[in-house]
Amino acid sequence: MDENDQGLVQFRKLENINTQCMSFLTFNAGGQIKDKLLIGTIIGLFEITGGGKGTFLDESVLDNPQGRKYYIFKLYNSPGDPARIYLGMNTGLVTLVYEKGGFKQVSEEQYQNEIRSIAEGEKGDLWLGTSIKGVIKLGFLPSGYTIITKYTTDDGLPSMDRIFIYRFNEKIYFTTPKGIYRLNEETNKFFPDSTFGTQFADGSIEVFRMSIDKDSDLWMSYDKDNRWYETFVSWKDGKYVEFNLPFYRLPTEKLLNEELPQHFILFKPRDIVRGDFYWMTKIDNKVCVVAADYTGHGVPGAFMSMLGISFLNEIVNNLKIIQSNQILDELRKHIMESLKQTGEAEDETKDGMDMALCVIDKDHEKIQYSGAYIPLYIVRPLTAEEKNTIKKGEKLELPRGALHNNKYLLNQVNADKMPIGISAKNLEPFTHNELDLKHGYSIYLFSDGYVDQFEGLLVRSL
Repeated sequence: MDENDQGLVQFRKLENINTQCMSFLTFNAGGQIKDKLLIGTIIGLFEITGGGKGTFLDESVLDNPQGRKYYIFKLYNSPGDPARIYLGMNTGLVTLVYEKGGFKQVSEEQYQNEIRSIAEGEKGDLWLGTSIKGVIKLGFLPSGYTIITKYTTDDGLPSMDRIFIYRFNEKIYFTTPKGIYRLNEETNKFFPDSTFGTQFADGSIEVFRMSIDKDSDLWMSYDKDNRWYETFVSWKDGKYVEFNLPFYRLPTEKLLNEELPQHFILFKPRDIVRGDFYWMTKIDNKVCVVAADYTGHGVPGAFMSMLGISFLNEIVNNLKIIQSNQILDELRKHIMESLKQTGEAEDETKDGMDMALCVIDKDHEKIQYSGAYIPLYIVRPLTAEEKNTIKKGEKLELPRGALHNNKYLLNQVNADKMPIGISAKNLEPFTHNELDLKHGYSIYLFSDGYVDQFEGLLVRSL
């Protein structure tokens, strides 16, 4: 990451890595070698070498069956054996050790589930957080046998998914959709933990990340009231004190209710870290609303959503651009500059966003719309003339794709078939649509995540 000539943050593409990077690990085998930066991706394990190049390691791993590609969600370095790393995979757990200048695979356990987090206990037990099947504990006996214990909601976990496991001050903590939990070893049951404050134990906060920095200080990320908090927890006066910085990832309910009192939002992401987002702001008595979807998933998607929200705030609130197509044009320019997308390199990232953007002018009963792959849907009451036409058994003259019953008409306003990002059409401006928005009209914006619930049948029926 560096800055361009205008002082804007931009990202330099790492060579040879053209996929989602799920986990990063600084590895030195307990001081045996110089620090290596390892990256776990969905197509394998990479090492970042001089000049910012990614070197593919899977084929060089000894005893890796047929040199297969690892599908990695999490990299974890054993604190008890610094030459050992664990790979949290899409189907289980792989163990590698570093010896004689390279990695060797020493074991693989199949759990038929994604391993999203890993932590090693003080006694050498290994804790695994799965995507949807709770928590797994591996106990290793001197005889070489492994005791596998699976924990579910029956054991006190508040959820079977979105559980991440961390080791801090020699204790194991579990971040969940209902706060922070620990295991009572006597009862073998989980309980809400208030070590870092009662707010993390009352069920009101979803905690999804803990991180210990080089000074052994604790940082946490959590979600409360649609605000993303990055929190620094420090020991002070005999207790942990929280210092937080809110990132307004989503509009607050207060703002939504004030500006759009008749609204509803269906927002049920599979993961707290995701690429779909919605955004809203008010400027010059106009309300700007966005529904967006990053083309990837997981951590890269969440990062791009943060980038998109930051740029939208800059473009609309600071630069005062309030015409829908001009906002998308400017946003595309910012995204391409930040990701250094020029179209000149074959291996450069093609990341971008799909987006629908509306500017609602309630004073003049008008709505501007521009879209990048995401259309706008308007439902309005039929006029008296249209009802009379239907009553006569005559066919209404409607735009292509429009549907109606005896009371309402559904019309789709098509988006431009180009993303917010690099494409063959990145020099073309986005289309500006201005439409009536009268009493009784309803507008709908949604990403492809909604359509996918119906396996695309909704779109085909239109």
